[in-house]
Amino acid sequence: MMKATLFFILVFFAFWLPVTSQEYRGAVSAEFGLSPKLEAGVEIELRKVFYPGSYFNRTFQGKLDYKFSKRWSVGTMYSFSLIDKDEEFSDEAEGESSDRNKISTDIVYQPKRFNNNLRLTNRFRFQIATLDDNRPKAYLRNKITLDYKVADKLNPYIALEPYYNLRLQKLKVIRAYLGNEMPLFNTVLDLCYIVELRLNEKTTDVQYILGLKVKLDYK
Repeated sequence: MMKATLFFILVFFAFWLPVTSQEYRGAVSAEFGLSPKLEAGVEIELRKVFYPGSYFNRTFQGKLDYKFSKRWSVGTMYSFSLIDKDEEFSDEAEGESSDRNKISTDIVYQPKRFNNNLRLTNRFRFQIATLDDNRPKAYLRNKITLDYKVADKLNPYIALEPYYNLRLQKLKVIRAYLGNEMPLFNTVLDLCYIVELRLNEKTTDVQYILGLKVKLDYK
Protein backbone atom coordinates (compact mmCIF):
# COMPACT_ATOMS: atom_id res chain seq x y z
CA MET A 1 0.00 0.00 0.00
CA MET A 2 2.78 2.43 0.90
CA LYS A 3 4.70 1.63 -2.29
CA ALA A 4 1.64 2.38 -4.42
CA THR A 5 0.93 5.63 -2.54
CA LEU A 6 4.45 6.96 -3.01
CA PHE A 7 4.44 5.93 -6.67
CA PHE A 8 1.28 7.95 -7.37
CA ILE A 9 2.75 10.93 -5.49
CA LEU A 10 5.81 10.82 -7.75
CA VAL A 11 3.66 10.55 -10.88
CA PHE A 12 1.54 13.50 -9.75
CA PHE A 13 4.61 15.65 -9.10
CA ALA A 14 6.29 14.66 -12.35
CA PHE A 15 3.41 15.23 -14.77
CA TRP A 16 0.97 17.73 -13.25
CA LEU A 17 3.04 20.37 -11.48
CA PRO A 18 5.26 22.95 -13.23
CA VAL A 19 9.03 22.48 -12.95
CA THR A 20 10.91 25.54 -11.68
CA SER A 21 14.44 24.08 -11.54
CA GLN A 22 16.51 20.97 -12.16
CA GLU A 23 19.51 19.74 -10.24
CA TYR A 24 22.15 17.08 -10.92
CA ARG A 25 24.28 15.60 -8.15
CA GLY A 26 27.39 13.43 -8.07
CA ALA A 27 28.96 12.31 -4.81
CA VAL A 28 31.64 10.07 -3.31
CA SER A 29 31.38 9.02 0.33
CA ALA A 30 33.40 6.79 2.64
CA GLU A 31 32.41 5.17 5.94
CA PHE A 32 34.81 4.04 8.67
CA GLY A 33 34.28 1.88 11.75
CA LEU A 34 35.76 3.51 14.84
CA SER A 35 34.38 0.93 17.26
CA PRO A 36 31.74 -1.83 17.17
CA LYS A 37 29.02 0.80 17.71
CA LEU A 38 30.58 4.05 16.45
CA GLU A 39 30.98 4.92 12.76
CA ALA A 40 32.30 7.98 10.94
CA GLY A 41 31.77 9.16 7.40
CA VAL A 42 32.96 11.82 4.95
CA GLU A 43 31.44 12.91 1.66
CA ILE A 44 32.18 15.22 -1.27
CA GLU A 45 29.22 16.18 -3.44
CA LEU A 46 28.95 18.30 -6.57
CA ARG A 47 25.61 19.92 -7.45
CA LYS A 48 24.72 21.58 -10.72
CA VAL A 49 21.51 23.61 -10.61
CA PHE A 50 19.63 25.32 -13.44
CA TYR A 51 17.50 28.13 -11.96
CA PRO A 52 17.20 29.57 -14.59
CA GLY A 53 20.92 29.75 -15.42
CA SER A 54 23.91 27.71 -14.34
CA TYR A 55 24.50 27.17 -10.62
CA PHE A 56 27.32 25.14 -9.06
CA ASN A 57 27.61 23.87 -5.50
CA ARG A 58 30.48 21.89 -3.91
CA THR A 59 29.54 20.35 -0.57
CA PHE A 60 31.89 18.76 1.98
CA GLN A 61 30.45 16.98 4.97
CA GLY A 62 31.36 14.72 7.86
CA LYS A 63 29.23 12.66 10.23
CA LEU A 64 29.31 10.45 13.31
CA ASP A 65 26.78 7.67 13.99
CA TYR A 66 26.36 5.68 17.21
CA LYS A 67 24.27 2.51 17.20
CA PHE A 68 23.08 1.93 20.75
CA SER A 69 20.82 -1.04 19.93
CA LYS A 70 20.03 -3.39 17.04
CA ARG A 71 17.30 -1.08 15.75
CA TRP A 72 18.15 2.42 17.00
CA SER A 73 21.02 4.79 16.27
CA VAL A 74 21.79 8.49 16.71
CA GLY A 75 24.09 10.70 14.70
CA THR A 76 25.29 14.20 13.94
CA MET A 77 26.47 15.78 10.69
CA TYR A 78 28.09 19.03 9.56
CA SER A 79 28.39 20.21 5.95
CA PHE A 80 29.97 23.24 4.30
CA SER A 81 29.24 24.38 0.74
CA LEU A 82 31.24 26.46 -1.73
CA ILE A 83 28.72 28.14 -4.00
CA ASP A 84 29.10 29.75 -7.43
CA LYS A 85 26.03 31.45 -8.81
CA ASP A 86 25.30 33.75 -11.70
CA GLU A 87 23.67 37.17 -11.44
CA GLU A 88 20.27 35.82 -12.47
CA PHE A 89 20.06 33.46 -9.53
CA SER A 90 17.79 34.56 -6.71
CA ASP A 91 18.17 33.03 -3.26
CA GLU A 92 15.68 30.28 -2.49
CA ALA A 93 13.86 30.88 0.77
CA GLU A 94 13.21 27.20 1.43
CA GLY A 95 15.58 25.30 -0.86
CA GLU A 96 18.83 23.65 0.19
CA SER A 97 20.81 24.56 -2.91
CA SER A 98 22.16 27.81 -1.45
CA ASP A 99 22.71 26.74 2.19
CA ARG A 100 26.31 27.50 3.15
CA ASN A 101 26.51 25.79 6.55
CA LYS A 102 24.34 22.98 7.80
CA ILE A 103 24.37 20.98 11.03
CA SER A 104 21.94 18.25 11.94
CA THR A 105 21.12 15.61 14.54
CA ASP A 106 19.48 12.32 13.56
CA ILE A 107 17.55 9.56 15.28
CA VAL A 108 17.20 6.46 13.08
CA TYR A 109 14.94 3.45 13.56
CA GLN A 110 15.71 0.48 11.29
CA PRO A 111 14.23 -2.90 12.20
CA LYS A 112 15.22 -6.13 10.49
CA ARG A 113 13.71 -7.04 7.13
CA PHE A 114 10.30 -8.62 6.88
CA ASN A 115 10.00 -12.17 5.57
CA ASN A 116 9.28 -10.80 2.06
CA ASN A 117 12.61 -8.86 2.06
CA LEU A 118 10.95 -5.48 2.62
CA ARG A 119 12.48 -3.13 5.17
CA LEU A 120 11.12 0.10 6.66
CA THR A 121 13.50 2.80 7.93
CA ASN A 122 12.58 6.03 9.73
CA ARG A 123 15.09 8.88 10.04
CA PHE A 124 14.04 11.85 12.16
CA ARG A 125 16.30 14.91 11.74
CA PHE A 126 16.66 18.30 13.40
CA GLN A 127 18.54 20.64 11.06
CA ILE A 128 19.85 24.20 11.16
CA ALA A 129 21.04 25.77 7.90
CA THR A 130 22.44 29.21 7.05
CA LEU A 131 23.58 31.16 4.00
CA ASP A 132 26.43 33.45 5.12
CA ASP A 133 24.96 35.99 7.56
CA ASN A 134 21.31 35.36 6.73
CA ARG A 135 18.86 34.31 9.39
CA PRO A 136 19.25 30.57 10.20
CA LYS A 137 16.58 28.16 9.00
CA ALA A 138 15.59 25.42 11.44
CA TYR A 139 13.74 22.32 10.23
CA LEU A 140 12.31 19.09 11.50
CA ARG A 141 12.60 16.42 8.80
CA ASN A 142 11.17 12.92 8.87
CA LYS A 143 12.26 10.53 6.11
CA ILE A 144 10.39 7.24 5.80
CA THR A 145 12.08 4.76 3.44
CA LEU A 146 10.83 1.43 2.14
CA ASP A 147 13.40 -0.73 0.37
CA TYR A 148 13.05 -4.15 -1.23
CA LYS A 149 16.04 -6.46 -1.61
CA VAL A 150 15.31 -8.16 -4.91
CA ALA A 151 18.79 -9.70 -5.29
CA ASP A 152 22.35 -9.21 -4.08
CA LYS A 153 22.92 -6.56 -6.75
CA LEU A 154 19.48 -4.94 -6.72
CA ASN A 155 17.94 -3.04 -3.82
CA PRO A 156 15.34 -0.49 -5.02
CA TYR A 157 13.73 1.93 -2.57
CA ILE A 158 11.11 4.64 -2.29
CA ALA A 159 10.88 7.34 0.38
CA LEU A 160 8.86 10.34 1.50
CA GLU A 161 10.33 13.23 3.52
CA PRO A 162 8.48 16.36 4.74
CA TYR A 163 10.33 19.47 5.99
CA TYR A 164 8.70 21.44 8.81
CA ASN A 165 9.97 25.01 9.26
CA LEU A 166 10.15 25.69 13.00
CA ARG A 167 10.28 29.50 12.73
CA LEU A 168 7.26 29.71 10.42
CA GLN A 169 5.59 26.67 12.02
CA LYS A 170 4.59 25.39 8.59
CA LEU A 171 5.23 22.44 6.35
CA LYS A 172 7.38 24.01 3.63
CA VAL A 173 8.99 21.18 1.61
CA ILE A 174 8.00 17.64 0.66
CA ARG A 175 10.41 15.25 -1.05
CA ALA A 176 9.59 11.97 -2.79
CA TYR A 177 12.47 9.61 -3.59
CA LEU A 178 12.85 6.76 -6.06
CA GLY A 179 16.21 5.00 -6.22
CA ASN A 180 18.29 1.85 -6.27
CA GLU A 181 21.39 0.74 -4.37
CA MET A 182 23.67 -1.70 -6.21
CA PRO A 183 26.54 -3.30 -4.24
CA LEU A 184 29.78 -3.62 -6.22
CA PHE A 185 32.78 -5.17 -4.39
CA ASN A 186 33.42 -2.86 -1.40
CA THR A 187 31.33 -0.04 -2.85
CA VAL A 188 27.67 0.74 -3.35
CA LEU A 189 26.30 2.67 -6.33
CA ASP A 190 23.23 4.69 -5.32
CA LEU A 191 21.19 6.11 -8.20
CA CYS A 192 18.38 8.36 -6.96
CA TYR A 193 15.62 10.50 -8.47
CA ILE A 194 14.04 13.10 -6.18
CA VAL A 195 10.96 15.25 -6.72
CA GLU A 196 11.00 18.23 -4.35
CA LEU A 197 7.77 20.13 -3.78
CA ARG A 198 8.10 23.61 -2.21
CA LEU A 199 4.97 24.97 -0.57
CA ASN A 200 5.01 28.76 -0.90
CA GLU A 201 2.22 31.13 0.09
CA LYS A 202 1.05 31.87 -3.45
CA THR A 203 2.79 29.28 -5.60
CA THR A 204 3.89 25.65 -5.53
CA ASP A 205 7.34 25.06 -7.01
CA VAL A 206 8.82 21.73 -8.09
CA GLN A 207 12.48 20.83 -8.45
CA TYR A 208 13.74 17.59 -10.00
CA ILE A 209 16.97 16.15 -8.61
CA LEU A 210 18.95 13.34 -10.25
CA GLY A 211 21.88 12.00 -8.27
CA LEU A 212 24.55 9.31 -8.39
CA LYS A 213 26.60 8.47 -5.29
CA VAL A 214 29.52 6.08 -4.89
CA LYS A 215 29.72 4.76 -1.32
CA LEU A 216 33.03 3.29 -0.09
CA ASP A 217 32.88 0.95 2.93
CA TYR A 218 35.95 0.68 5.16
CA LYS A 219 34.15 -0.70 8.20
